[in-house]
Amino acid sequence: MEKQKELNITVLSKFLETNEIPSIKRQPKTFLEIARQPHYENVISNIYAFYFDPHEEHGLGHLFINSFIECIKEQMQQAKNFLDDFQDFIIDTEYSTEKGGRIDLFLYNDEQAIVVENKIYHNLENDLNDYWKTANKNSRKDSDIVGVLLTLTKHTANLNSQFVNVLHLDFLQKVMANIGNHLMQASDKYVTFLKDLYQNIENMSMQNLSTDDLNFYLNHQQKIVDTVEFEKQVKDHIKTQVVNAFNSFKELKVKKATQNTYQYYSYREIEVKNVKDLYFSVFFHDLYISDKTLWIDIHIKENGPYAKYFDHPEIEKIMKSHAHMQLDKSERKEDGWIYLVDREYTLNSEQMINLEKTVEHFIKKDGFIELFEKLNEKLKDLGKIKS
Repeated sequence: MEKQKELNITVLSKFLETNEIPSIKRQPKTFLEIARQPHYENVISNIYAFYFDPHEEHGLGHLFINSFIECIKEQMQQAKNFLDDFQDFIIDTEYSTEKGGRIDLFLYNDEQAIVVENKIYHNLENDLNDYWKTANKNSRKDSDIVGVLLTLTKHTANLNSQFVNVLHLDFLQKVMANIGNHLMQASDKYVTFLKDLYQNIENMSMQNLSTDDLNFYLNHQQKIVDTVEFEKQVKDHIKTQVVNAFNSFKELKVKKATQNTYQYYSYREIEVKNVKDLYFSVFFHDLYISDKTLWIDIHIKENGPYAKYFDHPEIEKIMKSHAHMQLDKSERKEDGWIYLVDREYTLNSEQMINLEKTVEHFIKKDGFIELFEKLNEKLKDLGKIKS
């Protein structure tokens, strides 16, 4: 077995005391990220197509196309007059080309066309000549067609001469800068969706780390790695101490949690022998941060056999005997559970050092096991459920 590396706590302590650790600003999570589709090109193209259409119910009119044309002109570094009156057009996504390719966004009328190749993280391997020739038919002149490569970062390789490179973020920043005159007619709902799209593009476009932050890591890499490993050891210690405290009672058994899950370092469910449909749990995730708090609760399933008795006078009477643990009725139901009692404990340094004995003391002092047994017997009686 490989010998575990011994961490030099003195060195780590000096490092943390003499260096200011960079604070990383986390970008707000967007709805597309929640849906796990923040970078899907076809999803982004479909959203763009909706907002490009001036007749759609967003109420933003020509905001998108006018802002896009501004971006195109800036990249062309010259005026292209046909774009000034490009207001009446058709929008297609995944438009078929002559060679069987797909144009991500095709905005066109009989005389003019804008060909958009939408790239998020993928490399450009598309046949832009094929796209251009497809747009060039129907008697459209070269001077009445423009191609746009839409990317998160600047495209550095050679680009088809008929295409300009526009950044997603530059485009949406232009939209947001121009939105003021459209807000009175706009739908609040679709303005909210637009803001979320903008945040999503910003999240993907911005670097997670500044150059200074990255240099800090490179200069102190081993000490940072050692600090992270030390934190893991601390978490393992805290988790083990809490689990041992509950397992020290013969009536209780802590259910195992799968490693590499949120639960593993956050909370545990606890079984009481010969009891079903009534549960214990302990939450200890805030012991790792400055709050140093721990929760213990007793709860039932919202759709379980005891649910209709949670506010029964006999149950209320038992819970009132532990008034310092009683929850307000409005706070009891959450995520499919009904919490009957709950107690939060804030720990000091001495209690953290003697964590196992501290948690044992909490369980004994507040009579959790006795309260659990009283509630179980009364709920069984009310429901006429035989154990």
